[in-house]
Amino acid sequence: DDEDAGAHCTLGRVHYMRREHDLAIPELELAIELNPSFALAHYGLGAAMVFSGRAPEAQVHLDAAIRLSPYDPNMGSFLVRMADAHLFMRQHDHAVDWARKALRQPSFQWSRYAVLLSALGHLGRADEARSVLAEVVNLRPDFSIGFVRDTHLIADAGDFAYYLEGLRLAGVPE
Repeated sequence: DDEDAGAHCTLGRVHYMRREHDLAIPELELAIELNPSFALAHYGLGAAMVFSGRAPEAQVHLDAAIRLSPYDPNMGSFLVRMADAHLFMRQHDHAVDWARKALRQPSFQWSRYAVLLSALGHLGRADEARSVLAEVVNLRPDFSIGFVRDTHLIADAGDFAYYLEGLRLAGVPE
């Protein structure tokens, strides 16, 4: 249905889950055009932008998702994508703050730990990183650089290399 914001949002999210961010972004923009207060569409657009090297543009949409649905069951995802955006803009302290907020949300999401580890690695906070790494490995024993490389949705090569570099600096095993 061309007039259904939910359908466009779902299609956009399917595209970004397949790392097809160039296809995801127009669908998510259309979902927002059809329903400007659709928090999940704002989140999806923000995520697709973060994953495709457009972190500064993503912040507006991630802020909107958080503001429009402050008790959303997906809040942990909203917050971790904001942490990613700050990491890619080299705002490491902000990335740490957003990642910690994401970790306070219910349910396990390994990427909340990963962005925190990457930011801590870039900040040279090795002791803190060791503690976070022990926690995520306890919850997900296969957590490693290889796992992140194979499963994360980041498509921008420069951002992904920077992300992985931070994980290495944090002591995450290959």
